[in-house]
Amino acid sequence: MKSKYFFPTPNIPIRPAAMLSSMSGAPSDGGPLGQYGINIGPMIIGWVFRWLRGKLDIWMGGVLSRAYIRRKAERKEAKKQNMTEEEKAERKMAKAERKAERAAARDREVEEELQRYKWRAAQIAKMKEEELQRKEMNAQKTESSPQTSSSSHIPTDKKHAMAAAAELRRDHQSDNVDDNDKNSYTELNSETAFDDLD
Repeated sequence: MKSKYFFPTPNIPIRPAAMLSSMSGAPSDGGPLGQYGINIGPMIIGWVFRWLRGKLDIWMGGVLSRAYIRRKAERKEAKKQNMTEEEKAERKMAKAERKAERAAARDREVEEELQRYKWRAAQIAKMKEEELQRKEMNAQKTESSPQTSSSSHIPTDKKHAMAAAAELRRDHQSDNVDDNDKNSYTELNSETAFDDLD
């Protein structure tokens, strides 16, 4: 068997039909489909080579990184040794200036953050005050609403009472008119009766 790895790879077949027949307890070897399967030998060899290559890459990367850091430290040390006193003083001053600039930048960031917190606190306090004012206005409206409703109902009650009283007066007057008519009718009948007697 030819192989791209220049050495013979193992033949490790996996036949699904034969495995299913053996799991089901059948005596046969899976029939015609039992001869078909997948050879996983090259897959195992490829996985082993990929794993070894990853390990080799990690090891080589660590070695190269450590060598670069070591060479950089050696160059820095050699540069320090070759520097004069004036260059060392200038280097210290530049370092102090950079440190002061970083401290000033941190102070500015802290001040800006403090201003933002103050602004947020003011906004929250304003929102709470507005919410409290709205609640007070709603409470005043709810307190004043029963009074206005009762005052609005008073005229209608008076109107109903006046209308009922007027209707009672009209009924009473109509009753009086009926009584007067009855009395006049009886008087008229008595007069006619007396005239007949005469």
